[in-house]
Amino acid sequence: MQLRHILIALLVPLTWGFGFALAKAGLNHFPPLLLMGMRFVIAAMVLIWFVPMPRGYFWQLTLIALVSATLQYGLTFSGLARID
Repeated sequence: MQLRHILIALLVPLTWGFGFALAKAGLNHFPPLLLMGMRFVIAAMVLIWFVPMPRGYFWQLTLIALVSATLQYGLTFSGLARID
């Protein structure tokens, strides 16, 4: 395996862990659902310039996003807010 592939493989868990550390710090200033909403609004504002609008699949993607993002991250951030 090339060094580049190893670095890319290490980047994923490091980014994931760093995101949780930032979320825990952000929960000191914002409620869990507001922090989650701000996270996704910032991501959408960045992606809107690079990813084309998915024509014909809007409602399916909305349902998937509601279940996978809102429910999952809402519960995750609520749990993070309650631990030391």
